[in-house]
Amino acid sequence: IVTLFFIDTARNLVSYLETIHRLLRPGGRWINLGPLLYGSGPFVQLSLDEIVQLSERIGFEFQETDEECGTITLPGIPVRGLEVAYAQNTRGLSKNAYLAQLWEAIKIEKG
Repeated sequence: IVTLFFIDTARNLVSYLETIHRLLRPGGRWINLGPLLYGSGPFVQLSLDEIVQLSERIGFEFQETDEECGTITLPGIPVRGLEVAYAQNTRGLSKNAYLAQLWEAIKIEKG
């Protein structure tokens, strides 16, 4: 499952994470890329480290990604941040960009 500019659209982020987990088979991969801006009136706004902790409790294991995918956002957590252009006009005088978070996690069997 790939979530592209998606996680921060959740009103109920816990439900999003549980649904992604439920849809994957054991060993299935979840790849995320996007900012954490929470623009749709969420019930709760989790920080990056809280998302990682909750995802691990649900049954995900975060995987190392290539250095070309950005720099490590938080020490000890294999999540990378990179600037991603958004609504950019290459001939204009300004540009918009987000610090997007990239991670890859696999569904592990609990037990």
